Amino acid sequence: MKKTVFILFAISFLLLSCDKENLETQNTNGVLKDDKRINNQKRIIDNKLSDFITECIALNNQILTILEESNSDIKSTSQNLDDIKDEAELLRYFEKLKISKPDKLVRLTKELSIQTEIFYQDNKEFYEIPEADRFEIIMQEIDSQLNYEAHTSAKRTCKEQWAIDDARCERTFWIGVSFAAASGFVSFGWSTVIGYAAVQANMIVCKADANADYEACIRK
Repeated sequence: MKKTVFILFAISFLLLSCDKENLETQNTNGVLKDDKRINNQKRIIDNKLSDFITECIALNNQILTILEESNSDIKSTSQNLDDIKDEAELLRYFEKLKISKPDKLVRLTKELSIQTEIFYQDNKEFYEIPEADRFEIIMQEIDSQLNYEAHTSAKRTCKEQWAIDDARCERTFWIGVSFAAASGFVSFGWSTVIGYAAVQANMIVCKADANADYEACIRK
């Protein structure tokens, strides 16, 4: 399978597997701390990036609505995403996951990939700066638009902890999107669609874990 899918899946898996307290205390700004350099480079792409992220968030909100309406069970299929070769197979995969609107989810996933490719093709100057800086710039814009804040360790109610865990699941998805948009070697097309499907599947697992933790918490 192409490198795009593997790395998107690997990033999501590793982040979902991290210790929660480490995630809460990590630097929200990500991999780089040289704000002056980042801000200078961000001017290259500022308005275009904002529009791109706004469009992606709108698409992802529709994706989240479908996932929240679904009684998805990632264990209901043993099919490997690497084996999915076309749209019909992806549709069947989503159906096996008990997605409420699998055809719409396929369309939205494809559109997310298309928007990422358009952004890449229209902003070649952005891809002349280091990849790590591109990733940082994109994540800063996402966090800004989503009003995401890191949470330090503190005593919380079950509901407060669930809200934090749920938001973290969504941010993990956005890290996958950011990596695809930031990577200069990305091979767009079907491999990127499957990459996004992989991070969606991981988000299903993450949200299910958050819900299970909440149920366990309120029973204590």
